[in-house]
Amino acid sequence: SRYVKYKKPITELEEWLKQVKRCNAIPCVQYVDEEQVKIIEKYFPTDYILYGGNRDVTKSWIYTYFSNITVENYKMYFSRAISTSGLPIIIAIQHASRFTDAQLLDMANFAHENGAYIGIVGCYEEDNQTERCYRAGFDFNISGYEVNQFEDGNIEDLTSFPEFTTNGTVLSDGTLKLTTGQTIGFTCTNKGFINKAGVKIVYSGSLNVTIGKYSGINIVNDGNQTSWFSSFFIDEYPSFTITAYSDTIITDIKFVASKC
Repeated sequence: SRYVKYKKPITELEEWLKQVKRCNAIPCVQYVDEEQVKIIEKYFPTDYILYGGNRDVTKSWIYTYFSNITVENYKMYFSRAISTSGLPIIIAIQHASRFTDAQLLDMANFAHENGAYIGIVGCYEEDNQTERCYRAGFDFNISGYEVNQFEDGNIEDLTSFPEFTTNGTVLSDGTLKLTTGQTIGFTCTNKGFINKAGVKIVYSGSLNVTIGKYSGINIVNDGNQTSWFSSFFIDEYPSFTITAYSDTIITDIKFVASKC
């Protein structure tokens, strides 16, 4: 932490697990030995993620990461991991840009048909790759800042175009038209120390999106998908800016922000 009062070193695994439990989160721990697993299961008997390990030491989630799979070999690697580790298993990939949308869809379907969950290591990817994976049916993103979708904000909960700041045009059918370079956004006037915010949007066109740590460029939607962009804000006022990369029609938008 950049805040001195929060710089309290955690010296023991148990101390860290207690804090994770206080935050109502699920721990992800790299496997070391069986004694470590016993400590984890003291606080999380079944719901934790073990990076590595095997079914001899855990019945909970095993996390496996593939950084250099290809179209030709991913089924082999996925099948081997599922066979070796058993279920439940979480598989994460990198370099989504090497795959077409159709190939990512096939990959997600293959993982799900074999009982696995699949995600992208978004902290190593451009943000628009995360959006592509979500549309293909991926289950999660390891980003370090993304927020799970939530519906009600205790700071802001906006759903109407006039509530936002925009130089676009509201059309007679109630949609918002942004020509290239036009924007829509909002900055909260209230905050907590730890805040979360997200934009849920349906649009047809291409957008650049900035919200907290998230910055996506030329994110395309055909109007049939709902996109979710989000971030945590530490001691900052939650805000977002959306800029039309090309002429775009926004049919629905919702911005939520909450103190955590």
